[in-house]
Amino acid sequence: MMEITTASADTSEQGPSDHAYFKGEVEDSVVYYLCGYVIHKFTKHATCHLCIEDISSATPVLASNSYLTDYRSFKQGSLKHPTQKMLTFFKIVSKVVSACLDKEDLCGDIFWKVLEELEKHHLSQLGCDQHNSAFTCQVLNFFIITRMHFFSRDVNRRLGSSQKVAIAKKRPACCEQSRRSRIRFFECVYVCVLSVCWRVTLALWICEALLLVRKINVCEGVHTFRRRPLLS
Repeated sequence: MMEITTASADTSEQGPSDHAYFKGEVEDSVVYYLCGYVIHKFTKHATCHLCIEDISSATPVLASNSYLTDYRSFKQGSLKHPTQKMLTFFKIVSKVVSACLDKEDLCGDIFWKVLEELEKHHLSQLGCDQHNSAFTCQVLNFFIITRMHFFSRDVNRRLGSSQKVAIAKKRPACCEQSRRSRIRFFECVYVCVLSVCWRVTLALWICEALLLVRKINVCEGVHTFRRRPLLS
């Protein structure tokens, strides 16, 4: 990775077509926003202020690319702005990463394939003169991993949507059988509940009848006892 960042920056860009203009503008805004996120992360742990000053800017360096950062700022100045040097650096890196992720299959070596492609480009170094090699490697590593994280999350979302569509297509074939099974199940449950209710009702009727007969017998016994004459 250190060999990638030993040469000077290559800022030459081909003129985009009319159709690719808006796509490039959106991608540049996303790269600008990600650069601010990288600055935010490294500001927390970096010990060299010169390295942070080399990648961080107090004001937007390119207004056309900073609208996403300004829009996402809940408080004025809460999100970081990259320097022109960092922005140019990561525009090249982002294009290489996007090209590799678009043409390569997902595998465990995708990170190293991205680095192999980056070796073909001339990238400048970020940070102060004392820490530029190590600092550039750390920032580059974090940016690539972040890009791959968002890419893998998007792939998982699309795969999940594809699986849901496949399940929805298979559903009509098995829905009828499942519906019939549920109907038979509820019919059995209904019959069982009906049988239990009928038995309980019948048992209550029998109990009420027995209690009524017993009450009548008790009343007749008391009446007979009261009318029995006393023995002389």
